[in-house]
Amino acid sequence: MTGSELVLAVSVTPLNSPLSGHSDSSGVNEGVNVNQRWLTVKRAVLGDREIQDGSALISLEAPERAYDAALVPISIKALQTQTTGQYIKTLYLFADNNPAPLAGKFTFPPNTGWQNLETRIRINEYTYVRVVAITNEDQAYVVTRYVKASGGCSAPASGDAEAALANVGKFKLKLESSPVTGENRERIQLNFQIKHPNNSGMQFDQINRLYIPAYFIHTIGVKYDEEEILKLETNFSLSENPTLRFDFIPKKTGGAIDIYAVDSKLKLFERQWSSVYQM
Repeated sequence: MTGSELVLAVSVTPLNSPLSGHSDSSGVNEGVNVNQRWLTVKRAVLGDREIQDGSALISLEAPERAYDAALVPISIKALQTQTTGQYIKTLYLFADNNPAPLAGKFTFPPNTGWQNLETRIRINEYTYVRVVAITNEDQAYVVTRYVKASGGCSAPASGDAEAALANVGKFKLKLESSPVTGENRERIQLNFQIKHPNNSGMQFDQINRLYIPAYFIHTIGVKYDEEEILKLETNFSLSENPTLRFDFIPKKTGGAIDIYAVDSKLKLFERQWSSVYQM
């Protein structure tokens, strides 16, 4: 089963158990932030592996009450230096009560040096948001936040639907760089957006009185100098016009940036920037 298939399989599982509380703690095996829905989602995606408290390894920032449930900002930070010998190889981003609880699976190769990762997701109802980090030693760690928001998966698009479809697949990219302390290299911060309605299948067209069919990005990949530095497997839990911001330390300067995306109609979108110094 592929990552995108797994996301959709989880989304149709009947998980209707109510939350038992809304603590911000990161407990896993015990505590009020563990509920039957999370246990079912966790088992479907991660199996029966033990998950430890990840508060010393990663941090998760999310609003306690979201201003817009369709555009909830999520910020993840690695609290330890990522090296070839010790690094986070995979991040899973969950929103327990979303129709598709697994909002994203982020995969990193060794020694990218990433430290910060930001995106925006939809929240369908009050829920725990969780990030599970898998290390290169195959250990699992989790951090958790509770977010008060509702209606994000059924919220109408922010603009004209026809215009949105006309612009599908267009990329925006912004890069910033800063010196890496003690190294003769620069840390690159990459901020990009791809135009896409990311329809959830739950949005209602007020004109024709029909639900808008689901249509969303399911894979995003970023390459630097022809080597993949990030892969994201996702679904409609990511917001309209998916955005991603993260940083990395390139092995050498002046490499080309390649970004590709594939959506649920199997349309491939690609864009290359010849040099990070030509942005």
